[in-house]
Amino acid sequence: GLSLVLFREVKQPFSTLIALGEHMLQGHFIESSEFAGRNSLFAQLSAVFVKFSRYLQEMTSLTQDIAGGKLDAIDVQKRSRRDPLGTALQDMLKYLRLVAESAQKISEGQVHISIPLRAETDQFGKTLHQMLKYLDNMAAVATAISEGDLRGEIRPLSERDVLGTAFDHMTHYLNTLAAAAATIASGDLSRDIQPVTEHDALGNAFQVMARQLRENFEKIRQEVAARTTAQEALQRLNEELEQRVIERTAEITR
Repeated sequence: GLSLVLFREVKQPFSTLIALGEHMLQGHFIESSEFAGRNSLFAQLSAVFVKFSRYLQEMTSLTQDIAGGKLDAIDVQKRSRRDPLGTALQDMLKYLRLVAESAQKISEGQVHISIPLRAETDQFGKTLHQMLKYLDNMAAVATAISEGDLRGEIRPLSERDVLGTAFDHMTHYLNTLAAAAATIASGDLSRDIQPVTEHDALGNAFQVMARQLRENFEKIRQEVAARTTAQEALQRLNEELEQRVIERTAEITR
């Protein structure tokens, strides 16, 4: 009889604590328990459950803020030096703030940024490194183009590389115009420039320039031909006059 009573008195609190634990395992938080205010071992254990639940609730709230992009107004306080979850959240927040700062610099046009990798498995950091390398290559080619150097080459990283494809088309376009300009400079005016679109200001200007050069060259050729013909006619006239003078002089002297 007494054993059965003791068993029942111990079983009920244990069942309650097990239910609290299962409730937490399902992702729910505990605000209080039925043991609150009691002075017993079960009450102390229940209070630990409640404190642990509040700790998890606080950490969950912090992770939700981080997931929502709130990085500046968050302060993670560790419960102790050996608090692995608090330490992990502090490290993650520090890393995300560094990444956000780097992204802000990139958005302002800075590409010479150093982002240290946290580990060999830091896929996020490696991706940022690849992006910075890509943008730095773009910037180097753009700088060279601005100085007239068209030797730089950009290969799109994939079919979806919009920026790389645009740079590839631009360098090809500029090299085509440079080759046409070199041909014209060598005296070959037969090169025809076809604008890419109706809004192709440079291509249209080259086309007009080449056409005007051909027209001007043809006018000059015609003028030169006309002058040559006139000079030849004048030369023949002079020769005829000289011949007449000789013949007239011969008649007079007879």
